[in-house]
Amino acid sequence: MEPLDLSNEILLEDILDTNEHVHSEKRNLVKAVIEHFPPHSVIYFLEFVENSTYENKYYGYIFNRTENKIYQFSFTDNKEFKNVKLNLRHRYRKKLTKKDILALDIIDLL
Repeated sequence: MEPLDLSNEILLEDILDTNEHVHSEKRNLVKAVIEHFPPHSVIYFLEFVENSTYENKYYGYIFNRTENKIYQFSFTDNKEFKNVKLNLRHRYRKKLTKKDILALDIIDLL
């Protein structure tokens, strides 16, 4: 299935809504990501997926605007044991498609 052609405005709004949700509801994820990068890095969550099989597992992509790099992430938040696990992997933008990140074409507008 091919991604729909959506306007830049809708895609930007979706990214901002995603970031608002993640920052308000998934604070451990945000904290782990922020701690991974140098201070004052500007980070955007581009895609965010909650695993439907395992509670507190999340996947997606983030964009570090300061470095101009995209990272794929997986995150496990084990609240019982106060343990979090963040895996980040740098992904080259040229190797990604709109199937990976729907808003790939508008990242530079952030």
